[in-house]
Amino acid sequence: VTLRQLLAMNKIEATDVTAAIIASVVPALTDPMVDLVRRAFGHEALVVGPGIKSGMPILYENPREVGADRIVNAVAAYEVTKGPVIVVDFGTATTFDCVTPKGEYLGGVIAPGIQISADALFSRAAKLPRVEVAKPPKVVGRNTLHSMQSGIVYGYVGLVDGLIDRLNEERRAIESQIAGSGPIETALAAATSALSGLSACAGVVMVPKREAVLKQFSFARLSAGQTLAIMVGADGSVENRLVEISPVVSDGALVEAGNYISARLSGLTLSDALARLDSEIRGQKAALDQASAELVRNGLAMWSLDANERPVLIVRGQSNLLDETAAADLDRVRQLLDELENKEEIARLIDSAREAQATRIFIGSENNLFSLSGSSVIAAPYRDAGGQIVGVVGVIGPTRLNYARIVPMVDFTAQALSRLMK
Repeated sequence: VTLRQLLAMNKIEATDVTAAIIASVVPALTDPMVDLVRRAFGHEALVVGPGIKSGMPILYENPREVGADRIVNAVAAYEVTKGPVIVVDFGTATTFDCVTPKGEYLGGVIAPGIQISADALFSRAAKLPRVEVAKPPKVVGRNTLHSMQSGIVYGYVGLVDGLIDRLNEERRAIESQIAGSGPIETALAAATSALSGLSACAGVVMVPKREAVLKQFSFARLSAGQTLAIMVGADGSVENRLVEISPVVSDGALVEAGNYISARLSGLTLSDALARLDSEIRGQKAALDQASAELVRNGLAMWSLDANERPVLIVRGQSNLLDETAAADLDRVRQLLDELENKEEIARLIDSAREAQATRIFIGSENNLFSLSGSSVIAAPYRDAGGQIVGVVGVIGPTRLNYARIVPMVDFTAQALSRLMK
């Protein structure tokens, strides 16, 4: 009867109700409420609890412990904000529920409710009266009533402000440490240091290889089959990549390739440099075919392959009797062959450097967890001004990490790095 009266007061007919959701934290009342909805509206209520797909991942150590009211609060708040949010619910208990930017329920804080605290003050202190929870005229009470109201109201204001500040304190610490760190390389190191210090885990930043605009390029041989490609970018960055090469490539060829790339291909990325070389090679192959065609037709030369399956032009003895035009054609063919061979070798080196491994890892602190036995990784990507993922930041720690604390920490660090990249 009371339910129908409440609906009538708001001019809502029972037939207007098409669905019902119950989020109950009093188990004894859950079934009676389900039965009430069934009888009053003719619908089966959806009861929020373990196993219900709310669309929000629960990162609590034991998800079944999270109250239905807290899940509903978090889902509703994220639906409104579409971003990271802290929900404060003043009920029997005062709860703080934290949601990540990705819409994950992290956990939060449970404190005694304001009315429970007021009742406890009255019931446990014999000379203190029961008072209404209301804002007093001043913080400093001049009588018992106002003093109690000040303690209840402003004490809870301080509780809420203080807890929210503490929840955000780690974010501010991370942002200030990264923001004042200078170049991006230093900022990455600062990010790992901040994560490591705040989480007591190993802070990790992974930077995938990037296509920097070349300013200078050189090779340093490490062994017969390996060389180090040293790339200096137009932005001043320096990157080293390990390149596998054929043992027959001489040190002189490496020096020549580095000089050629620095002189002819600076201002381009490795991909663009390779594309330009491919274009030039195709053009020179066409010119070579044209220049050698007349010699081959006249029987003065013939094409063959050497031991490495490379094309060679064999000039016959009668070429000693060539006229000036034919001799010029032959010299042109020889020059084109030399240039073609050099450019193909440089193209192979550039392609090797482009595909080489270039991941760098910064470890924030020494940690004995790297056997990875019973360890977990929490990671989030950070992006450049164009929204492209340029790296990953995270922590490595034991399986039973404080996820409610560390996940938002990692998320915020990734966001701070993204802002810095822009």
